[in-house]
Amino acid sequence: MISRDIERSVSINGNLRVHLLSWTPSAEVDGLTIGIPDWAGKDNMIELPRLYVAVVLKDVFIGHLVLATLELDNPKVELIQDERGRANWDVGTTKPKFKRPEKPAKLAPLHHFALKGGAIESDDAIRKLTFKGKVGAQENGAGHEAEPFSLKGEGTLNKEPFKLEYTGGALLDIKLDHPYEFQTAIDAGASSVKVRGTIAKPFDFGGIDTDVEPQGQNLANLYYLTNLALPLTPPYQLAVHIHRAGNHFALDNLVGKIGSSDVRGKGTVDLAQEDGRPRLTADITSKSLNLADLGVAFGAGVEQPGEQKGTWSEVYPNVTQDDGQLAHDISRSAVLIPSDR
Repeated sequence: MISRDIERSVSINGNLRVHLLSWTPSAEVDGLTIGIPDWAGKDNMIELPRLYVAVVLKDVFIGHLVLATLELDNPKVELIQDERGRANWDVGTTKPKFKRPEKPAKLAPLHHFALKGGAIESDDAIRKLTFKGKVGAQENGAGHEAEPFSLKGEGTLNKEPFKLEYTGGALLDIKLDHPYEFQTAIDAGASSVKVRGTIAKPFDFGGIDTDVEPQGQNLANLYYLTNLALPLTPPYQLAVHIHRAGNHFALDNLVGKIGSSDVRGKGTVDLAQEDGRPRLTADITSKSLNLADLGVAFGAGVEQPGEQKGTWSEVYPNVTQDDGQLAHDISRSAVLIPSDR
């Protein structure tokens, strides 16, 4: 029945144990697999050696799903998105999806969660990202002591080396009335981003506060990380506080340097656009402005030591100004003129 509803092969290759006569009905599944559509290959999207789930019965009677317990042992997840926008996680459909979800992900309330090990692989043709990562163990079997959650991995982003290290609070016995803290370090080619933040309500990704510190050789190279078409720039180092409320991001306390110019200001990013693309609006000021740092806005190229020189074709390969989603994004978000014009 599940295979039919999500149009993916679903199978249980081990034991299924169900306990219904309880105020917290539960099920334990061994060897659960969920396949992927034919266009994505022959591997499984999810391989889960053990799954244990229990629900709060009294909440089910009033139409709410509240999980008493969710335990996952060594899951293996493979996420694939092709150049047409088809994603293997878009269950129940084979049509490409270019629009963002109307609302951010919000999981059912959960009283007890344990994730023991695991691995994730991603191959995203839209973002030009390949990634392989592993999840750290979350529970000490002897003393049941909670350990910090960790995800570490590497791959490529737009053919440049990509590395991610994520750590957060233990996922064992998360308190729903306490913010969840996390931090992330990303290296993508000559760019790097450090993130430290909190999720106001665990498992509700619609309310997040973060301090973000990006730095690199060229702001335009952040496109595949942020989906924002930023202008070509000299080397930069910035810091900004970001507050997410649904599909709206408030950018406050933006400070840093671009080239030899200091910048400060604030802005917003709105994801609730009809065409599914983010819209960036910012108010930036400078006390010490070097006009050479704005040369790209008037057609000058930006020399990038050890990286792209900053022309349209070098930073955005295989994309023309007359065609392509990226060219459309840039034409709406920034003033970019090739240096050979």
